[in-house]
Amino acid sequence: MLEFEFGFWLMALDCLLTFSIMFTIIAIGTNLMQDVYGFSQLETGVQVTLPYLVGAVLLMPLGYLFDKYGNRQIFVILCGFNTMSCFILFLCIPECDKCTISILPWYLLGISQAMYYVLMWGSFSYLVKPE
Repeated sequence: MLEFEFGFWLMALDCLLTFSIMFTIIAIGTNLMQDVYGFSQLETGVQVTLPYLVGAVLLMPLGYLFDKYGNRQIFVILCGFNTMSCFILFLCIPECDKCTISILPWYLLGISQAMYYVLMWGSFSYLVKPE
């Protein structure tokens, strides 16, 4: 039988909220890029896949760095600020026709996703203790 401490449930709630926030912005990002920035459907599709591509490239190097240096709590907080800065950038970039600066929040979201995947899924093993 496994015993789950309070920290496990806090981390599970954090994962639920963070994943729902990240996937929501990706889901509504297609309409945002088409309506606000004037990109075509094909260009928007490419831009919305950027977080996944950036995350795929960064997963292994970030995993190595986080395992080498530790301090997962600090990196989780930095990941939260990075995600928040992504949303602030989406709000602050003015409406324009095919602005290249509008791609920057997608890259930040990809970095945040990669950091979060590596940090959180690797941290669950520290919280689950066998009886």
